[in-house]
Amino acid sequence: MPAWAQSYAFVSASVNLRAGPRVGYPTLYVLQPGIRVQVHGCLDDYSWCDVSALDYRGWVYADYLDYPYNNRRVTIAGYGPQISITDY
Repeated sequence: MPAWAQSYAFVSASVNLRAGPRVGYPTLYVLQPGIRVQVHGCLDDYSWCDVSALDYRGWVYADYLDYPYNNRRVTIAGYGPQISITDY
């Protein structure tokens, strides 16, 4: 299991948790800024990540996910290759 498999990120803005990795999928829940989510994996291009939070699991656009990296928070979309969070 990759080291990041039990990792968490933080939602940076109010964002839709979707049923799939695209805007066309239905919204399951609206996550509020600061909520911690467990990251299960991201698409190869780091555009969308599969996450769980509260009692929901779905997809969030990675620009809205801040990940702890080198003692600061960075967006998964911008730092995906360095963090290596992929599983899909």
